[in-house]
Amino acid sequence: MTIGLVGGLVGISLALSQRDLKRALAYSSIENVGLVALGLGIGVWGVTSGHATMAALGFAGGLLHVWNHALMKGLMFFAAGSVLHGTGTKDIERLGGVMKQMPRTGAAMILGAVAISGLPPLNGFVSEWLMYMGLMRGGLSHEGGTRAVLLLSVGAVALIGGLALACFVRIVGIVLLGEARSDDARHAHESSVWLTGPMAVLAVLCVSVALLPRFALSCTRGVIEQVFGISPGEFAGILNSAESPVATLGALNAGAWLAIGLVAAALAALRRGTVESRDATWGCGYAAPTPRMQYTGSSFAEFLVARVLPKSLRARTKATSPAALFPAGGEIASQHPDPLSERVYEPFFAPWADRFARLHWLQRGKIQIYLLYFLVVLVLAFGWVSLREWLKS
Repeated sequence: MTIGLVGGLVGISLALSQRDLKRALAYSSIENVGLVALGLGIGVWGVTSGHATMAALGFAGGLLHVWNHALMKGLMFFAAGSVLHGTGTKDIERLGGVMKQMPRTGAAMILGAVAISGLPPLNGFVSEWLMYMGLMRGGLSHEGGTRAVLLLSVGAVALIGGLALACFVRIVGIVLLGEARSDDARHAHESSVWLTGPMAVLAVLCVSVALLPRFALSCTRGVIEQVFGISPGEFAGILNSAESPVATLGALNAGAWLAIGLVAAALAALRRGTVESRDATWGCGYAAPTPRMQYTGSSFAEFLVARVLPKSLRARTKATSPAALFPAGGEIASQHPDPLSERVYEPFFAPWADRFARLHWLQRGKIQIYLLYFLVVLVLAFGWVSLREWLKS
């Protein structure tokens, strides 16, 4: 559980400040893998403490989130690829207004962002809700410090969800809305059906899991029985009990989608036959507003990144302010390093990479030499086996 919570918080915190669209999604994957680890941790805690409801809810939430993340993140990466195809860039700061030229891609990205933020009525909410229920049921059934840890974990998961929501509001708002910030975004074009078709399939699957959570969870029964020793009957009974009304959750999601459909139909009926006109919005006194007056991705997340996150997770900014009576200009640059990569992985692996690089002389590029290597290894292996059998005898 600790590994999952720390991984989730660090991953989504680093996603908040990324300029590269796909890199932001990749850090979000770290957050979601952390949630999977959290769900499995809840389940293991429930098994060791003898709390069957906590165990079933944790395992169900963690395993279902594996599939949910595959659907949601697959949809978001397809959408990011479509944006890259249609604009030629995945730099968030160079995008903007893409929804106008790429409505199908934009709609898919919005649906994926809502799902991966864990909001109803989509599938990400279902698996995260099961984890919430597992933590709360476990916390209410324990005493003392254990109860405090479990209930405080609810707040930590809620913090992860809030940061995820801010991250994807930033992505959707900066990429899809507003005015184009570059010629790449200004001349965007919608992708073909070969790109938008798979996004539609994944979007339908995201909605389907939200509407049919019992069916989706039934696919995990075999794994839970084989690995964790919870029988399918006990697992189904817990998920259908009053403590975990999964069927009710599906009905609520269905009701939400029905309400969305009715509102959309009513708006379409009201707009039918009306005449629409387009004009510029109020310029707030500016005679010629430009896209540079919009929020950038960095400025949108500035409060959370610079004021809320610890210093090790903040972006490094270097600014040169305009000086003198008639300044020529200034500049600002920011870096978003990964603290674990910079302080742990690279210092550890760099010396080993140098050592292994000295073995480069073995790579001759001739297949005859490589076959000789195989032959030598086989002879040595057979010799070792024969020697071992001789020593045993």
